[in-house]
Amino acid sequence: MPGRRTLQVPYGQHVYVVSDLSLSPGSDPNGRALRELAELLNGLDDPAVVIVAGGLFAPSEGARPGPFVAETLATLSPLASALRAFTERAGHQVLVLPGASDHDLLSNPAAQGELAAHGVAVARDVVLQVATADDVRDVVVAAGVTEVDDTVVGARDRPDARRLEDPSALARFAASRLLYRRLAAWVWLPVVAFVLLDLWSLFSVVADHLVHHHYRIHLLTTRSFWANLAAVLVVVAAAETALAALAGWLVRRRFARRASAPTGPPDTLSLTRVDGVDALEFARRVVERGGAGAVVGGSLGPALAYLDQGVSASPGPSRRVLVERRGRFGLPPAFVAVERLGVVEIEAASALQVRLLAGESNRVWGTPLERIVAGAPMGPAPSPTTSVVGAWPRGRPYPVSAERLDEQRRHRVIRRWVSWSILADGLLNVAVTTVRPLHSHLHLVLSVLPVAVAKSAAALTAVAGVALVMLARGLHRGQRRAWFLSAATLAVTLVAHALRGGTIVAIAVAAALLVTLVIERDAFRAVSDRTSAAEAAPRLALAAVVAVLAATFGTEAVAEDRLPSLGVVILACAERLVGITSIALPEGPSDFLDPVMLAVGVALVVATLYFVTRPVVDRRLSSAALSAERRLAERRARDIVTRHGAGTLDYFALRDDKQFFFFRDSLVAYAVYGGVALVSPDPIGPVAERAEVLGAFREFAQAHGWTVGVMGAGASWLPVYHANGFHAIYVGDEAVVDCASFSLAGQKMKGLRQACTRLERHGYTVEFLDPAHVDPGRVAALLELTAKLRRGEGERGFSMMLGRLFDPKDRGLLLTVVNGPDGAPAAACQFVPAPGIAGYSLDLMRRDSGEHPNGLIDYALCSTIFHLARQGATGLSLNFAAFRSVLEDESGTVVTRMERWALRRLSGILPIESLWSFNAKYQPDWQPRYLVYPAAESFVPVVAATLRAESLTELPLLGRLLVHDPLNRPATVTPEEVLAAARDAGHDSAA
Repeated sequence: MPGRRTLQVPYGQHVYVVSDLSLSPGSDPNGRALRELAELLNGLDDPAVVIVAGGLFAPSEGARPGPFVAETLATLSPLASALRAFTERAGHQVLVLPGASDHDLLSNPAAQGELAAHGVAVARDVVLQVATADDVRDVVVAAGVTEVDDTVVGARDRPDARRLEDPSALARFAASRLLYRRLAAWVWLPVVAFVLLDLWSLFSVVADHLVHHHYRIHLLTTRSFWANLAAVLVVVAAAETALAALAGWLVRRRFARRASAPTGPPDTLSLTRVDGVDALEFARRVVERGGAGAVVGGSLGPALAYLDQGVSASPGPSRRVLVERRGRFGLPPAFVAVERLGVVEIEAASALQVRLLAGESNRVWGTPLERIVAGAPMGPAPSPTTSVVGAWPRGRPYPVSAERLDEQRRHRVIRRWVSWSILADGLLNVAVTTVRPLHSHLHLVLSVLPVAVAKSAAALTAVAGVALVMLARGLHRGQRRAWFLSAATLAVTLVAHALRGGTIVAIAVAAALLVTLVIERDAFRAVSDRTSAAEAAPRLALAAVVAVLAATFGTEAVAEDRLPSLGVVILACAERLVGITSIALPEGPSDFLDPVMLAVGVALVVATLYFVTRPVVDRRLSSAALSAERRLAERRARDIVTRHGAGTLDYFALRDDKQFFFFRDSLVAYAVYGGVALVSPDPIGPVAERAEVLGAFREFAQAHGWTVGVMGAGASWLPVYHANGFHAIYVGDEAVVDCASFSLAGQKMKGLRQACTRLERHGYTVEFLDPAHVDPGRVAALLELTAKLRRGEGERGFSMMLGRLFDPKDRGLLLTVVNGPDGAPAAACQFVPAPGIAGYSLDLMRRDSGEHPNGLIDYALCSTIFHLARQGATGLSLNFAAFRSVLEDESGTVVTRMERWALRRLSGILPIESLWSFNAKYQPDWQPRYLVYPAAESFVPVVAATLRAESLTELPLLGRLLVHDPLNRPATVTPEEVLAAARDAGHDSAA
C-alpha cells in the first residue's frame, strides 16, 4: 500500500496542488477545471510537480475502482493526453493522494496500474522539502475531509448538499430547494393566473366585437392601467410572500431539533479534518516541528491562513460548487452551481513562496426559476479569471475581510437607520391618534364604514405605535424576530391608518418602512433569546387572563343597568386591552375600565416585546463550566495565549468567567453583560489575522444580537478598530516598569528606598514561589492572607485580574510572599506572564491588616523587580491608573480643570488619584488604554457592561445596582483539590 512520499524541490522549481476534481465518465471534458488543468500541464516546460490532494475521482456506489478509473480516463481524453505528455518530460511528476471519495485507490492495484500507465503515482501524503536561499523548509501536502450532515435534507438534494460552499447554510439551502423546486409551480401560479385572466378579458372584448353580443364579465379591475398593474403586483407579492413563509416554516420544523445559535462565519480550514484534527492544527504541528506549514485538500472552498511562523492553505474544489446568491425581486436567496478552479502554487525561491489562485465562472447552473432569481454572491467569491487571491509570506490571507467588513458596515448602517425610523414612526403613530383626522378623509371613511371601526382603528394605531417603539431595540440588534414583528405591525398600521382616515404622509411613511424591511431583510438575521420568551409567555398570558376576568367581575359587580351576556362582557373587556370599545358597557364602569384596561394592555405589549426581543443570554458558564467542551476550549485558548500572547493583559483572557471565540489561529475572550459582548484583552493571534478575527467575531456577536465593546484596548489595535467602524475613548494608562534600568538611587526614589530599608531592618524577608507548586502546608496561611480583600471591599477586576490562585493549570506564574519576623506571611503579590514585555503583569496584591511597618507592598514590588532583573526579565506591569494623563496634565484649560476636579472628587469613592500616585513612584512607562464601542447609542450600554464586569460597586447610585449582580465573582477562586490538600496538611501538622 502506498505510504508517505518525500520529494526534494530544488531551488527555482514549482509545485502545484489541486483537489476534488470529482472525475467520472459523466464529467464534461470541456468543463472549466479540466480545460484549465490541461492547459497548465501542457504549458509547464520547466521541471514541476502537480499534486491532486484528494477527490480526483467520484465513483458511484458499488463501482469497481480499476474499471472506473480506466473508463473515466478514456472518456476524458484531453486530460489523459495532457497527463501522459507532462509526465514524459524530465523532472515532471504527478502525484495523487486519495481522499474521502476515492480512498480505494490506496488499496486497489488495478486502479493504481491504470494511473501508472499515464505516469501518475499514488501516495498517502507528501512531504515537500523546499530549498530556499538559506535552508530547506518542509511543507506537508495531505488530503482532508469536510463532513456535512446531509441527513436532514431529502435524498434528492443530498448530492448537492455535499457540495455546499457553506455548511452552515444547510437550512437556507433546504428552504430554497423547497421554494424554487418543490413549490415552483405555485410560485408561477399567481403570475400565470393573472396572465390568463387578462387573456380572457381580451378574448371577451374581441368576442363582443365579432358576435355583437354584450358579455358582462365582472373583474377586479379599475379604469386605470397603472392601478390595475399595482393591484396585480400587490396580489402577486402577497402570494409569493405567503409561499416563502410556508417554505421557511416547513424547513424550521425539519431543523427544529437540530437548530442552534449561529457560531459566526464559516472558516473553511477549521472545518477540514486531517488525521483527527482540523487543517489549521495540522499545519501548526508541522510548524512546531520546524516546517513551513501544510496544504490540505478536501475543503469546501479556497483558503489561505497565516500562522505564527507558517501557513495553512487549501486549493478548494475544482468542480461545480453550490453557492448562495441573493434573491432578486425581494425573493429569498437561491442556491445555484458555479464552476470553480483552485490551485496552490509553492515556489522554491530565495524565500519559500505560497500562492493561492482561484477563479469562478460567471455562468450558473440551476432550474430556470433559480437562474432568474439568483443575484449577487452572498460573500467573497473568486473573480471570473483565475488569478492570485492570496499569498504568503508577502501578500494577504484569503478570504480577505474587506468584502465581509463592507457588508457588515452596510448592514450596521441599515439597522441603525431602520431602527431609528421605526422608533420615530412609532412615536408618530401614538401622536397622530390624539389629533382629529381631516374632515375630508374621515368623511370618506365614514361613508363606507361605521364610526366604531374608525375609533377602533385609531386605538389600534396607538397600540401599534407602542409596539414599534419597543421593537426598535431589536431591529437595532438585527434580530430576525423583531424584523418579522415590525413588518407585521407596519402592515397593520397601514390598514389602521386607512380605516381611521389618516393622512397620506402617515400611510406613505409606514409603506416605505415596510418596503425597506422587506428589501433589506438580509440585515436582520440575529437570533433572540428563546428561553426568556418561553419562560415569560405563560406568566404574561396569565396576567392578561387575570386582568380580563377581574374587569369582567368588577363590571358585573358595580353595573346598575342590565348587561349583555357574560361572554359578551368578557369580549368587551378583552378588546379594551388594545383600546377598542366597539362593545358598549355601562357608562360608569366604562369610564374607569377603558383607560385602566388600555394601560394594562400597553404594559403587556411592552413586557412581551421586551422578552421576545431580548438578546441571547449566554448560559454556558452556569451550565457547562466543567464540561469536556469547556476544558477543550480552555486548552486551545491556553495554547494560543502561549504562542501568540504579546500584550501585558493577554494572560487574563484565561479567566474562568470568560468565553472563547476561535477564528483560525486567533482567540477572542469575552463575557456577555446585558446584551454587550465585552472583550478583554484585545484579540490574541497572528498580526496578519487581526482584521479577519475582529470582523468574524463582530459577525458572530451580531448573529446573537450582541453589541461589541472592548475594555482596556491597546494603542496598537486602534487602527484595526477604527477600520471596523468602532470608536475609542481614553480611560487611563497601564504602568510598565523597566526591570533592567530600575534603581532605588536618587532623590525621586527616596520613599521606596526608605520603605525597603525599613522592612529589611525589622526582619521582613521575601520569597518567590510558583503558585502551582506551593507546599500544601503553606496554602492555608496564604489563603487566609489573600482572602483579606482590599480595605474590606468586594472583589473586582475583569480586564486585569485572573481570579484564580494555586491552580495547577496556571503554570509559569510568580507569587511574591513577604514574611514577617515571625515567619507568617504579611503580604503577597501574584504575577502572570507577559511575553510582550518579556516579564510579568501584576494580578493580585494583598497585605495583612495587622500592625506592620509602612511600605509592605512597595517592598514586595521592589524585591520582585530586582528578582526579575536577575532572571533576565525586561518588564513588570503594575496597576492601571484611570485617566492618568488628565490628573497629570497641569495645563490651565477650562475643560482640563473641570475634568481634574471631577476625577479628584471621585477619588474619594474610587482609588483613581491614589493609584496614579502609587504607580508614579516607580517611574514607569505609561501605556494608554482605551474603551472601544461601536456607535454613540451603544456607549452607555458598553460603559454599564464595563462597570458590571469590573464590579465597581462604590459608584454613587449605580453601585447599588451592581452589589448583587449575579455575574460578579465573589472572590479569588482556589481549586477544591488544593483546598482539600491544605486541610489534610493542616490535620497532619495538628496531629
